[in-house]
Amino acid sequence: MRFDAAPNANWWELEGEARAAELDRLLEEELAEAEKARPTLPKDRPLDEVFASRTHVRVLRVLVTLDRHINLSGRDTARRAEVSHGRALTVLRHLASIGAVTSTVGPHATIYRLADHGPLAPALRALFLWEREEPVD
Repeated sequence: MRFDAAPNANWWELEGEARAAELDRLLEEELAEAEKARPTLPKDRPLDEVFASRTHVRVLRVLVTLDRHINLSGRDTARRAEVSHGRALTVLRHLASIGAVTSTVGPHATIYRLADHGPLAPALRALFLWEREEPVD
């Protein structure tokens, strides 16, 4: 939240209800901006975006096949996907921008997860499950 962008730059000096009202206004502005920037899959050929590269597939494989309760940072995801940390972060940010992955900023790292509420999650889970169980000839 950008408190320094407030019209009342000294919001912390306000008292009681005035302070609460200013903080509420700032929060509403921030949420409105976040709502406008909500990630969406492209309407035309969304799988091109999801499976854009081999690294996209490797990163998705890691996120899909791990337990949903495990917190993975970009570095953890890179290590498990056997790709560079920088490339994994680029892919994770791209996948988050189209809504395939969610990101939560924590105190020490950003945590990435498959967007279970998204339209692709069930299909991605089924696809990577099939890959893991299909015998190789």
